[in-house]
Amino acid sequence: MSLDTSWWMQQSRRVLVNLATVVLIFLAAELTLGLFIPDFRETIIPDDVVYFRYKPDSGTKDYTTLMADQRVVSYAIGHYGERIVRAGEAREYEPPYILSFGDSTCFGHGVEGDETYEYFLEELLDGRVPVINFGVSGYNGFQSAMIAKEQVERFKPRLILMQWDPNDDDPMFPVQPDKNVGLLGQTRVERLFYYLMSYGYLGKSAMAKIDRTTGRSMITPTTFDALRLLVPSLRRHQVAVIALYDFLPRSLKDNDWQEILRKNDIPLATHEMTYYRDKDYLLDSSVHLNAAGNARVAEELYKIIRERFADRVGLPPADTGPETGEQPAV
Repeated sequence: MSLDTSWWMQQSRRVLVNLATVVLIFLAAELTLGLFIPDFRETIIPDDVVYFRYKPDSGTKDYTTLMADQRVVSYAIGHYGERIVRAGEAREYEPPYILSFGDSTCFGHGVEGDETYEYFLEELLDGRVPVINFGVSGYNGFQSAMIAKEQVERFKPRLILMQWDPNDDDPMFPVQPDKNVGLLGQTRVERLFYYLMSYGYLGKSAMAKIDRTTGRSMITPTTFDALRLLVPSLRRHQVAVIALYDFLPRSLKDNDWQEILRKNDIPLATHEMTYYRDKDYLLDSSVHLNAAGNARVAEELYKIIRERFADRVGLPPADTGPETGEQPAV
């Protein structure tokens, strides 16, 4: 009898040790992800189409930049879900304006609002043309296009900036915890597992069953298909597009996306950010543009606007010369 008791005690201890090990690994993973993923829980709200969006008139601080960049960065969100690029200034916008869409590169992950390329471009335009930043960290190409479609219908701009990254065909990236779900669902580890499961045949099959249960899917149309969904709004409001990218997502490389715009009489200019991988233009804390990198983007965009789209934003033609040829101070 004593042997049986001893055996059960040993097994119980092993189970407890294994359970404690799993919990410690889980907590370590959660803390590690917290070092790289800022806490946006106070600034995001669920959305049936794009999974999540920024909460109007909210804000948060990013401490993930503290160790590498030696500073804490603030993110402020305005009335329309846009990033406020001028500190403490929630704005009402008057046309003509430029709308900017994309992911964390567009949003300005890791830099202050007045270090984004939208801010620098607005400065180069002498503050006369608001450049509204609708970038969202973590968005893929579909999510960015759906936000663009919504805001084009709202603002009816004459010109938009569309920024793409090579990972824009990936599933939606919901690592950010959701406050409206259970305790496990509020962890970054659970959301990362859900995201990784979205890759591959078995993962997609499993996720399809979960999606049918929850009514929410992370597998979205490709960036190319999303662009086709955006085109009717662009054509209806006669919007020109400046596309900027380092490398295009596969669906755009594999399809003649420019022809889609040309067929619909949508003026297009492109800017390939070949300098994006230059270490002088990148943050130490992440592979995102620093202030100098964003100023370079703004300078290139300014040239395109003056040469191709000056009339759309109420500027004199390029041959009169810009008010300033200097890159904004950073």
